Amino acid sequence: MTDLATKAGQDSSADAGDGDAISPATESAEQTATPAEAEQGEQAEAEQAEQAEQAEQAEQSDSADQSAPGEPDEPTETVDSSSDEPDAADDAVPDAEPHAEPAEDSAVDDNAAADESVTETADADSSDDAEDATELDESPVSTTDAGAETDEPEADEPEAEEREADEREVEGPDAEDVESSEPEANAPEANEPEADAAEAEETAATVAVAQPGTDESSGTDPDTESESADDAVAATAATAIVDSSPTTVAGVPAADSNAGAGTPADTEALPAAQADSAPASGDSSATATQWAPATEKRRSRKALWWTLAAAGALIAGTAAASLILIAPGTTVAGVSVGGMTVGMATEKIDTQLARLEVDLGPTAETAVTGEQLGADVGARALVEQAYADYPLWKVGSWSSTPITGHVTLDTEVAEETLRQAVPQAYSDPIGAVVEFDESKKVYALTPAISGTGIDLDALENTLTEALANGQTTVTFDDEPVPVEAAITDDKAQETVDTLNGMLTTIGFYIGDERTVAVAPADAAEWLDVVDDNGELQIEANESAIQKAVDGLAKVVDRKPQNAEVITNSAGETLRTITEGISGRSLGDVTGVAAEFAEMLESGTARYELPVSETKFTTTTLQRTIDVNLATQMVTAIENGKAIDSWAVSSGVDEFATQTGTYTINWKLDSQNMGDKDLKKPPYYYQPDVKWVMYFNGDEAFHGVYWHSNWGTPMSHGCVGMPEWRAEWLYNWSPEGVEVTIHY
Repeated sequence: MTDLATKAGQDSSADAGDGDAISPATESAEQTATPAEAEQGEQAEAEQAEQAEQAEQAEQSDSADQSAPGEPDEPTETVDSSSDEPDAADDAVPDAEPHAEPAEDSAVDDNAAADESVTETADADSSDDAEDATELDESPVSTTDAGAETDEPEADEPEAEEREADEREVEGPDAEDVESSEPEANAPEANEPEADAAEAEETAATVAVAQPGTDESSGTDPDTESESADDAVAATAATAIVDSSPTTVAGVPAADSNAGAGTPADTEALPAAQADSAPASGDSSATATQWAPATEKRRSRKALWWTLAAAGALIAGTAAASLILIAPGTTVAGVSVGGMTVGMATEKIDTQLARLEVDLGPTAETAVTGEQLGADVGARALVEQAYADYPLWKVGSWSSTPITGHVTLDTEVAEETLRQAVPQAYSDPIGAVVEFDESKKVYALTPAISGTGIDLDALENTLTEALANGQTTVTFDDEPVPVEAAITDDKAQETVDTLNGMLTTIGFYIGDERTVAVAPADAAEWLDVVDDNGELQIEANESAIQKAVDGLAKVVDRKPQNAEVITNSAGETLRTITEGISGRSLGDVTGVAAEFAEMLESGTARYELPVSETKFTTTTLQRTIDVNLATQMVTAIENGKAIDSWAVSSGVDEFATQTGTYTINWKLDSQNMGDKDLKKPPYYYQPDVKWVMYFNGDEAFHGVYWHSNWGTPMSHGCVGMPEWRAEWLYNWSPEGVEVTIHY
């Protein structure tokens, strides 16, 4: 500010030396000033100069603090420079004139002095202004004083070029030939308030202009945001003053006094703070009021970038949303879910179903909700299907075919809720019973009895339709329907069949042999039939089974029994006299009762016992019959030894018994021999002949009861003997025994 006053004084002296005339108005103002007023003006000037110097030092100190590395920027209050209220602007200027006298006389003197100074300068520079009028209209405004170039750090070159480009956009194509000396603010843009303050600083700075024809200009320091805000306030105040009252120079309207001086009437004055610091009246070096063309407020490129960034974010957000949202117009189970995420849509459907109210008719004690009935529509799966088929990005799927769902009820939850709401609709069914019939020794069933209740299937259909129609309430007053017992006759009969089948096979086995059978009555004591949540289960009594296990050894343990068989000379068995039986010993039966109980509960009634066996041996008896016709003797031979022999009667004369080796092939314990008609061959008849064994055609061994002439041939070819001998031989000789006939 001091530089401005000094420079103005130098310009005034130079103009006077050049012979420029002073207007009559100025001379009149100087003649009216008294010595006291002049002294008072000088004192005010000195005080103002001192204050301006202190303010400038404070500003430089603040600027240094803001540009110091590592220290955060202080948020700066942004002042609206477009305000037309002078009072608000004056309030925002910090102590521009702390010692101003409130007296009206002092204010008049100051105004008079300012008028004189303005008049002198305006007259002296009128000729220069006229020559530079055109240049002023085309030139940008410089707001940086000479001292600012040495005290403030230089702005980064790219940042300066960007600001110069912005100014060209605002001021028009003529600004390309003019150099802007406005320095960039070095304070980092830490936050939005600081960015707004910087914008206000740039707007205010364009208001102040340099005196045409001079090398220095008066302006503010743009490097500190607090000073920028003050400049904006000052510029606003100055503009408000110009707009609110006619501007005069030495008592003459500005439009008249500046006519021909190149200063248009619609320009803006210097900031108020600078005007207040000008020299008092009576100083011949007073600086004239400076004017500049009205400058359009520069549009911030940062604001443009923020707008573009916001638009980009909106576009990106819309694209991202199209990948996770369901297409508009989509409905699931009657609920509109367009534009929602899967989670949101699922929650909406579940909530709507849970809140659906069911009126159960006039006899019901209360209404119920879907939530109380345990209603579920499988919303998650349906919504995921809707998202897969109709995503937002797939425009062709918008307003697609609705996806339907079916409501299901939790049976237990619904039954409990409905019994409380409409108890008169329910009567409990009685399930079928399975019992052992002692008289018949079998299991039998007692048929089930049906009950009544609410038809849950019909209720599910009603809820499904109500949800699809978007209803919040629905009425369901169907008549109670028969309710089948959990244990039906069919289930009971199936259990009866299983138990009776077990009774026919139940026991302890060694191989395929049911070594220890369990009687049906005993089995009934082992087994119980119980109801397990509507299912019949067989339970076995392990303690009862253990009693049977404890007695197994007496029945199972035995010694081996050897076999005895009759064979021929080839070793072929012709008859088994004694079956061979292995010996056995019961093994460890620990845990047998528990294992058998588990098997019985699963429907298996055969338990294989642990035993160790001893093999039996086999005795072979090779038997043959020898007939000696010469001695009329029969001999029984076993394993090559004769065990018995006796006299017989063989065939006589032409009916003599034929010699050879034969086998017994046909045996009869009794037979009638011959023909009753004795006139026919064989011309004899002998009824009821005992123990007949044929070996060669019609030749056989048999008993003879009609004679006892043994040792003498007597027959028609057979070998006869006493009946008791014939019986023994009959029993001793199985079919296949070899017979030898010889002399």
